[in-house]
Amino acid sequence: MSSERMAMVYEKLYKAVCNQSMNNVIKVAHEIYGKPVLFVDEYFHVVSMHPNNRINDPVWDAIYENKAMDREQISRTLDEFLSGKKAFYKPFYASTGSCAEQPWLMAEVVQDNNVHGHIIVFWDGAPPTEEDFTIIGLVLDAICLRISSRIKSLGSWNLALSTKLEDLLAPHTPPHLERLACEAISGTMHPEYTICVTTIGALASQRAFAEYAVRELQQLYRNVICVIYDNNIVILYGGTNPHGSGTPMPKISMADRLFEFFGTHDMICGLSDSFTDPSQTRIHYRQALLTARLALRLGTARSTSFSDLMPLPIFLSVLEKDPPETFIHPAIFRMREYDRENGTSYEETMRVFSFSMHNKDRTAASLCIHRNTLLYRLGRISELFQLPYEHEQVATNLLCSFLILELNRYGSPQDMSQLSSTEEKDADVPEESI
Repeated sequence: MSSERMAMVYEKLYKAVCNQSMNNVIKVAHEIYGKPVLFVDEYFHVVSMHPNNRINDPVWDAIYENKAMDREQISRTLDEFLSGKKAFYKPFYASTGSCAEQPWLMAEVVQDNNVHGHIIVFWDGAPPTEEDFTIIGLVLDAICLRISSRIKSLGSWNLALSTKLEDLLAPHTPPHLERLACEAISGTMHPEYTICVTTIGALASQRAFAEYAVRELQQLYRNVICVIYDNNIVILYGGTNPHGSGTPMPKISMADRLFEFFGTHDMICGLSDSFTDPSQTRIHYRQALLTARLALRLGTARSTSFSDLMPLPIFLSVLEKDPPETFIHPAIFRMREYDRENGTSYEETMRVFSFSMHNKDRTAASLCIHRNTLLYRLGRISELFQLPYEHEQVATNLLCSFLILELNRYGSPQDMSQLSSTEEKDADVPEESI
């Protein structure tokens, strides 16, 4: 062995470990071998790669684009070169079969009897020497040291991307850890990002399903990170890129797959708006969480997105802290009382009128009344309740009030039976004669 080269290897790896960055370890491995080096997690999602760009190699460039390896190719490679292997394998060189065009020096990262990932050196030229195998062993040791460093201190790197996602979800994560988490996410997944949330209960069976779902989704789909956070299944996925040039939007198919997955288990999930800055993860988590809760509350029986339900999620958030009466225009309560005493339908008329954005023809059609009847009612409402409903501020206030009432009338999903009986009772109220 070359003592000079090995001295350089020890020095570089020592500095990389002291730097407390997984990226630096892989970067050093790239410098030592002078070849592209890839580090993937146990699901073959990219943790770090150097060089971190395309190199005009079809396999490497595809991995760079997808931020994940082809699982079928990995399986073929392991089957071809490790037939009859035990639970774990030693570093090996693959240059035939599926690796004929692109040889690999491949090593498995194992610690505490758990597989944490794989290192792959894209090899060219003469086959690796005994010294090359010794070096890959030292790189494995360096990575294991980084995995063991799980104390949350400045510059620490936890291998699991799920931990990075949890850091971004937590409301009081220190700035330096948030910065590291953002770097890890942006270096592993392509924007634009989207958050999907499915609420679960606290029962052991519900928790068991959540753990199953996280494992299944993490292995089924590339470019996703799944965690269980605050009794919710939280999924971050990337590569939605709605501003791409003429390519189909991956977001649509991915959202549909998640909706289908949870729908088969009679569960509803909410989808956030897309975003490009990982530091905005918690904001969009709240979007998805409110959407999922709202879908459950409204009894939609289907998963939906934040933008489809806006602005109702705003009011759902408000109603978590204050009673709805706090925000309702007082004229609505006066209309309700008048309707009850006189058999009129002024509240319903103003509600439909507000939801139609003051479109009189549409309102009349929705209420199944003549347009002149609608004009009469609106005039009576203005006169009886001193309500300048055409004033912009008043119109906005009324619309928000009716949205809050619309949301509050459903209560929780368990209150749906009460809603049905209330609606039937209201249907018996006679229409005012004009």
